[in-house]
Amino acid sequence: MRLVQIARLATRLDPSFPPVYRQLLSVHYRRHVIARLWRYNSITLYCEVRANPVRAYYLVGRDAAVAARALIKLPMMYSALIDVDAAIVFGQPPPGYLAVIYQLLSQLDVEMPYGEIVLDPADITAWLNPYWAFTDGREWMWPEEARARIQLIRRGES
Repeated sequence: MRLVQIARLATRLDPSFPPVYRQLLSVHYRRHVIARLWRYNSITLYCEVRANPVRAYYLVGRDAAVAARALIKLPMMYSALIDVDAAIVFGQPPPGYLAVIYQLLSQLDVEMPYGEIVLDPADITAWLNPYWAFTDGREWMWPEEARARIQLIRRGES
C-alpha cells in the first residue's frame, strides 16, 4: 500500500485526520521512517499474528541476560526484560530461526522452565494512537485536552 493510499484510508476512518500532501509524506518517510529502519532503533515490523504468533521466551540461569541480549538482535524480536539471572524476550521469529534460537540456548547456561510460550492471537489487541488528535496544529496538547478531543472525535463532533 502506498503512503498516499494510507493517508486516504486514515481520512476515511477518522475525518479529523489532517490533509496530508504527497511531498510531505515523501519527506517524512525518507527523514524519519527509513532513517530509523536503517539504524534498527525504533521502527518495529510486525507479522500477522495468525500466520506467525507472538512468542515469549522466559529464560532462567546464569547466562539469561547474555541469551536475551543475543535473541533481541534477531529480526522480528521486539523487546526483552532482563534481570540478574532471568529474562523474558518477546517476538515473532520466522520459523527458520527457531532452530538457531534453540541451538544458541543449548550452548548457554540457561533454561526455559515453561518452554516456548506461544501467545494466543485472540488475546492480543493492538491500538494505534491517533497522534493527530494530540496537537492543535502547532504544538502538542496536554493529555487532558487530548483525551477530551478524542472523545469529541469518537462522537463525531470535531
